[in-house]
Amino acid sequence: MAKMLGKKMNYHVDDSQELYAIGLTSILGGFFPVYPVSTALGRTMVNVKSGSKTQLSTVFSCALLLAIILWLGPLLRDLPKVIFLLESIRISMK
Repeated sequence: MAKMLGKKMNYHVDDSQELYAIGLTSILGGFFPVYPVSTALGRTMVNVKSGSKTQLSTVFSCALLLAIILWLGPLLRDLPKVIFLLESIRISMK
């Protein structure tokens, strides 16, 4: 994915640096209960299309999601899961 975005955004991707970063996060992740390192093509493309230039945009989107979960989560707790399922199907059909 780094090479694909490098071509799209006109910058050079150092393969050694990418492997070093993935290896380091995998080693450090072994000491903690974390998920393995992976890429999210959909989220990355949304960031690129919206014009973000740095990874700081991910911090802002995480903060927004955390705020939604903390403040709207308790309000939505009483709704049946079927409503969420039906709405997600309806939205995906558009």
